[in-house]
Amino acid sequence: LPGIALYRVCNGVSRGMKVMKHDLFSKGFTETFGTILSLLIALAIGLRQLAPAVAIIIGTTAGGAMAFVLARGLFAGLPAGPANVHAPLLRFSAPIAIYSLLNLLIMRMDVLLLGMLGPRAGVSLATIGVFVASVEISGGMRKVRQAFDPMFTPIIARQSAVKDQAAMEKSFAQLGRWVLAAQLPLMGVLCVAGGIGLDLFGPGFRIGILWVALLAVAHATNSFVGLAETVIMIQRPKLNLVNSGFTVLLQLGASLVLIPWLGATGAALAMVLAYVTQGVLRYCELRILFNWHWPWLAFARPAVAFGIALAAALPLRFAFSGWRGELASGLVLLGVYAASWCVIGLEESDRAVLRQLFAGKRRRRLEEDDAA
Repeated sequence: LPGIALYRVCNGVSRGMKVMKHDLFSKGFTETFGTILSLLIALAIGLRQLAPAVAIIIGTTAGGAMAFVLARGLFAGLPAGPANVHAPLLRFSAPIAIYSLLNLLIMRMDVLLLGMLGPRAGVSLATIGVFVASVEISGGMRKVRQAFDPMFTPIIARQSAVKDQAAMEKSFAQLGRWVLAAQLPLMGVLCVAGGIGLDLFGPGFRIGILWVALLAVAHATNSFVGLAETVIMIQRPKLNLVNSGFTVLLQLGASLVLIPWLGATGAALAMVLAYVTQGVLRYCELRILFNWHWPWLAFARPAVAFGIALAAALPLRFAFSGWRGELASGLVLLGVYAASWCVIGLEESDRAVLRQLFAGKRRRRLEEDDAA
């Protein structure tokens, strides 16, 4: 835990300074290869059962130390900050820490409550295991937004500091469109072909197909509206604390009703209800308290492309049973989704970003050639 905490704090500092490559060196290289090497050495000296634990401790500590060294290097030669900054920083960050903890509880509450209430409602231990596998498969949806957060947070923070709401709304619309464009096909594949992923866990896991679909919808909703959480965090973080506290109570109450009635399906439905409600709260706060204009039109292209792809995939899913129908519908969904984007086309602002990206890569190649 100390190594993980050190890594997250220091890597957050690097991301705040818009240096994303530090994560690759600290967690990607140092922690990964440090853990592998430590495991081999621990096994060689005869630690046996303790070897994995020792390897993880050494690997995470090494990754945290590397993140600290890299983050500290960003401030080399700079004057020290004011001495009275700690109290305001603590007051600002305390609500963020608390609601982040509540968000972790929301994320795991379905499994925790199903394990507590399920046996009394006739849910077997095997069914709980299948539900946990469904959670693991659908939980990958969270990675989509996590890939965009390092870019979005410093941009929104800078625009908020100069009170440029128009620029904030534009950045929110553009990044929301990217997140939606990446999430919708993943959610669709999990809904129509989630059984293939469950088959990897072994026979008998296909009973969790419905749970994978429901949880995929829940996590996709949370990831998309989570962009609003970032905006609220920068301007009024206590609102996020209120949202998360209310969502915890709502999910707890819904689970107490739905799990005894519907079992594992009730736990999944409670998760959907919790995340949808949290998204509605964030939308209302941005619209009413911050006077934001929600950019519905900016999200039209990915929504239309997904609607066309889903309409093409569903007939195959219902026409053929088993993994063959799931595989066919999943491939058709992805293919039609990509083809729809080719027909619909990108927004001009997205084309501009791609041109800048490719131009930057060409410049780096030319600089490397000149240096050689």
